[in-house]
Amino acid sequence: MSAARRASAFHTRSGLLTTTCNGSWIELDFPATPVAPTAAPADLIEALGITPAFVGKGQEDYLIEVDGEAMARALTPDLTRLAEAPPTS
Repeated sequence: MSAARRASAFHTRSGLLTTTCNGSWIELDFPATPVAPTAAPADLIEALGITPAFVGKGQEDYLIEVDGEAMARALTPDLTRLAEAPPTS
């Protein structure tokens, strides 16, 4: 592999993760875990202080989609409430 495009691999608890250096960029190849549309727990949405555009649940986490970059940048979640939220199962 050329100096401009080098690959690295990391053994993690999630399995093998790879990266590729491509010029000044580092590309990360994370495993994709599909999410299914779901209703998020009210505590989670209240702690985030938003109305989500989409809520999905993967194997271990929720995926919360917001209506654009401005909303994402304006988030001021209640971190104490998030820490107290029940874990996903």
